[in-house]
Amino acid sequence: MEALGLLFHLLLLGLVHADINNFTYNGFLKANLSMEGASFIKSDGILVLTNDSVRLLGHAFHPSPLRFKNSNPNNNKTAPVTFSTNFVFSITPKYPDIGGHGLAFVLMPTKNPKICTANQYLGLPPNDTSNGRFLAIGFDIVQNLELQDLNDNHVGIDISSLISNISEPAAYYLADASNINDNRNNSIILMSGEPIHAWIDYDSNDM
Repeated sequence: MEALGLLFHLLLLGLVHADINNFTYNGFLKANLSMEGASFIKSDGILVLTNDSVRLLGHAFHPSPLRFKNSNPNNNKTAPVTFSTNFVFSITPKYPDIGGHGLAFVLMPTKNPKICTANQYLGLPPNDTSNGRFLAIGFDIVQNLELQDLNDNHVGIDISSLISNISEPAAYYLADASNINDNRNNSIILMSGEPIHAWIDYDSNDM
């Protein structure tokens, strides 16, 4: 599906914690992000990755590498570290009834990914090894049958592939105060234009 104009705002990147890395962005004016394409930072500190024009791509990366593996002195092997992050974003398509694409939070070994296209794949590289392995959490508002998307409003985990390893309809869980075992699934619309608070947690001890 061709991009039909999408406005993406990253309002706040909250706590990022990866064992030895710990920082918070309360706005991005002083974040010194590495940006390319249509991305820019507004005077109020909001990061904007695209605007409502067609065929746009915007990237914004942390300016320096973060360590996501630790060495084990006992066997000279490396293992992923536990990390956690949360951020607030909004997606506002130019034509709400038609939609556009979406966005992805990504970990990769380069801040200059190659072969990314402006009208598909959430700004991620296609299945190509030149960029190295990557981990992406995609907030997708297009159903691409080629990529086996389950619908046009889902969240997926992609490991070095545009086909998600796992995906679920966009929703959050709210526990019933009277029954802690009753976690209610509440659907959300990713392209509603409303601020959405997302959490991403990885526990290496559970993997």
